[in-house]
Amino acid sequence: MVLACVLAAGVTLALASAGPVSAATLDQLSDRTHKATMLGRLGFHPKLVFFGGSRSMRLEPSYAYQRWGLRGFNAAVQGCKHEDVWALMHHMVRRAPKQKKHVVWGIQPGAFFSNQIFDVGLIRDERLRRYFPSDVRATQGDGLAHRWANRTYVRDGAVVYDNFDRKEAAGRTLSESLAIYIRRALRQRSDADTIPATITRTRRYFEKTLAYMNEHGCEPLLIIMPIHPKVIRAVRDEHWDNRRASFAEYLAALQEIHRFTVLDFTFISSFDGDPAAFYDGVHMKRANVRRFLRTAVRKAPWAFGRAPSPWDRPAPAPTSTPTPEESSAPVL
Repeated sequence: MVLACVLAAGVTLALASAGPVSAATLDQLSDRTHKATMLGRLGFHPKLVFFGGSRSMRLEPSYAYQRWGLRGFNAAVQGCKHEDVWALMHHMVRRAPKQKKHVVWGIQPGAFFSNQIFDVGLIRDERLRRYFPSDVRATQGDGLAHRWANRTYVRDGAVVYDNFDRKEAAGRTLSESLAIYIRRALRQRSDADTIPATITRTRRYFEKTLAYMNEHGCEPLLIIMPIHPKVIRAVRDEHWDNRRASFAEYLAALQEIHRFTVLDFTFISSFDGDPAAFYDGVHMKRANVRRFLRTAVRKAPWAFGRAPSPWDRPAPAPTSTPTPEESSAPVL
């Protein structure tokens, strides 16, 4: 295991110091590069785009097309940061600048609490690196490798098989996976109560991405991703509740500036989720993914082009205040 980590680090270091690299090499090391390549081979410009991390990777554009007629692409990537969404959204707009996009973006509070190193694709892939200043790229060092080869994707970018399926096939039960996840979550539990007041790089890119989407006619749907109820019971405390409240306040303040919708699906009761349809504490199986999508469409149909958006609806006509005489008039 140690040797494998050393070898992987050596590959990434060699990549960072060797100057230009082939697309094939980057494609092996970066699922961001792989998703950009898949977009180029898609044969159409997607109208519906899913963003997010591993929790969003099984959202099915094919199911959305079958149910609601929007041809889409799943652009979610492992360990997604807001900088990834910034670059991939720019790449899509560059390819089809006049096309309106409907974006569903899976988020979670933890992504706002730290600045992480870029994926190597954001540093070396010309299609993505162009959207970051050279000084920002220079601070990222070797970059991180997010390989995709252990997953099976369909043509529209959704994952249909990965290590979760392999472990389940080998006999691991949901109870075992939850126990492992909860132990790790308790070790990593934060005692932070609020979103940091300091504008971190990742928070800055989150807000810039919202503004960029709005500039291009996109009013995204942000969904706070679900957590298994057993995990919530294990980790919930005052800090956890305060952090969620702080996150909600932060998003509400941003809605005064940018146009976007938020659905909080932290608790699976919000979309009639099945606690048995999980792989672990946060990664859902197809049955829950589809319930999740159906509920999102029902609660925010404008985010899928199925109703006028709240920002496009005409303002309600003002109602006049009745005079005392009118108030006392008999009802006929």
